[in-house]
Amino acid sequence: EAAIRRLVALINIMAEHKNRTIPVLEHVHERERIMQQLVEVLSAVASAQDPEATTANNKSPSRSPKSQPQPAPLLTPTESAAAVHHHLYLLQQATLKVVESIVAWREHGMYLPHPFMVNGENYMLKIFQDCLFLATSANLSADQRDQLLPMQSLYMRYPLFSNLPSLSRYKNIA
Repeated sequence: EAAIRRLVALINIMAEHKNRTIPVLEHVHERERIMQQLVEVLSAVASAQDPEATTANNKSPSRSPKSQPQPAPLLTPTESAAAVHHHLYLLQQATLKVVESIVAWREHGMYLPHPFMVNGENYMLKIFQDCLFLATSANLSADQRDQLLPMQSLYMRYPLFSNLPSLSRYKNIA
């Protein structure tokens, strides 16, 4: 009887853990979708200004090789900047949801702050690697990065462009 009670308690703990994990994975999936869209937009912008540009040399190590950016119509520099900033805003908001949900996941019953692992990788570290990729390569020339990703060299001090309060203006731009 005591063994059955312990087994039921363990099953309840596992069910609670599952219920806390699923929302985090949903937020991670959404963030990954937005990150892929941003990489595609950046690739389209880079290739629009340089038709010889390829994504092979500057792929993010976390992006899958089977998903190649689709050709996009040519955009003016203003439209390009608006599209990039819109996706940066979406990425910023999705990342905040991921971080908040990981913090909530950790707060319930964990004695140590365990990393939230996705595909064998600490997802908080992956967020940092994605920011580094955006700030340093992202398939753009140095001039394009300076124009489209303002203050990108400050990614360590201001992750996810948190130094740009005007980024929210690009919330509804499609």
